[in-house]
Order: sequence, then structure tokens, then C-alpha cells
Amino acid sequence: MARKSNGKLWAEFVRSGGTAKNRASTPERVDRRPMDGIILGVDPSLRGTGIAVIETKGRQATLLHSEVFRFPPSYKTEGCIGEISRRLDKILQDFPIKVAAVEEAIYVQNYRTALVLGAARGSAIAAMVLRGVEINEYPPLRIKQAVVGYGRASKEQLRSTLVQMVAGATEKISLDESDATAVAMCHWFTTKRPHITS
Repeated sequence: MARKSNGKLWAEFVRSGGTAKNRASTPERVDRRPMDGIILGVDPSLRGTGIAVIETKGRQATLLHSEVFRFPPSYKTEGCIGEISRRLDKILQDFPIKVAAVEEAIYVQNYRTALVLGAARGSAIAAMVLRGVEINEYPPLRIKQAVVGYGRASKEQLRSTLVQMVAGATEKISLDESDATAVAMCHWFTTKRPHITS
């Protein structure tokens, strides 16, 4: 038996006296305006974790704070891991952050590098979890696509684009800081405000 098209099904529904008002529940509609609030962006790395805190309101984004957690070669791996968590916790105390965006781990062939990067990410994520922060993860290609419109954009292109769209961002911020800002902006661009229509 052939399946009926959506058009035929709808025609039968109307002929039988049905209307859109017969639906059991009100549909959810997504407001296309970006969310307002404060977003923490994190670009994890053992010796150069980039951090950015942006505030979004309406269609404007402002960079409130950015920095890089840098550690000298003399720091052992476990020392770096502890410092990432401690310094990030300080930022979470300084700003009313409820939402964070973290860059996902990229594929690396060297298992040692993968373990170290995973440890740095875990340290940052643990600090946020303990503070009750909502965590969202995005792959690097998606971040660049959301901000620049091109998934293979260079770090320099990413920073230049952010300077044009984020108040307070300048070419003087490091590439690690601009990467973290891009992660936060990606979340802002991708998250919409859902509400129920009346």
C-alpha cells in the first residue's frame, strides 16, 4: 500500500474537521536572538591554557577578561594541572559565570601529547564542575566556522575577525586568548533562547 504524502494527510485532516487548534500542546519556537549573559571560553593546554570571559547583551559581545595560564618548563605536569584548576577557580569567583564553552580535544598521533592535553582539559573541567558551571564543548573546526565562516582559518585570521566583532578585543591579545574568546563566541552564536509561543 502506497504511503500518503503529507499534503494528502493534511487535506484529510482538514476535511474531517480538524484544525491546528486541536493540537494537544503549544509548539516550542526558538527565538533567533542570541542568549544574553556571561560566557567563559577555555582553550585548554598544559602550559598555555587560554581563558576569556565575555558578556553578551542583545547583539553586542564585550570581552571582560582574558589571560593565559603559562607555566615554565621547570613545572612538572602535576604542578601545571593543579595550577590550571586553582587559577580557573579564582576566575569563577571573580565573575558570575554560569555557562562555559571548552574546545574539544583534537586528534593527535602522539599518545603522550593526547594524555597531557587530556589532563589539562580534565583539570579545567573539574574546576567548573565543582562550581556548578554548565559546560559545552565544541570542536576546533566548528569554532572557526561559527566565527570566521571558514573551518580552516588561521589563528591570526580568527583573532582579526574577533577584533572586529568583540568590544574590548584588540590585536594585542595573544592567540591563546583569542582562541578562548572564539570558543565563547561560538557558544553565543550557536545557542538560542527558546520560549513557548502563546
